[in-house]
Amino acid sequence: MFETLVTLAGRLVDDPVQRRTGDGTVWARFRLVSTERRYDAEIADWVDGNVMFVSVHCWRTVGRNALSTLKRNDPVIVHGRMRIYGQTTELADKRDVQIDAYHLGLDLSRCDDVVRSAATEHAALAAVA
Repeated sequence: MFETLVTLAGRLVDDPVQRRTGDGTVWARFRLVSTERRYDAEIADWVDGNVMFVSVHCWRTVGRNALSTLKRNDPVIVHGRMRIYGQTTELADKRDVQIDAYHLGLDLSRCDDVVRSAATEHAALAAVA
């Protein structure tokens, strides 16, 4: 079976929440919103298009790092395996899109603050000592 890999840019709808499996493995979950931007020639400006909400699951190291660094409204880029779960009833057809994140990072094109990695922090501390 082939995996469906996607890369998605968006913003966190909520703070990451810590979860644990039965054997104690740490993982994090958050919701992401991604809004299409398109150029509208009639008004000669960029406008918002379709909006998509996605559940993102981050396992082990990615999950621990997401919990310690990300917060609501942070701009991120997620790369991972996409799954779509559906439920059809007489009244509605509901779909939930989920990404199991293999890679996760801040979207530096949308950040206002300077971001420093843990390796940079350790090097700066070692230089001072």
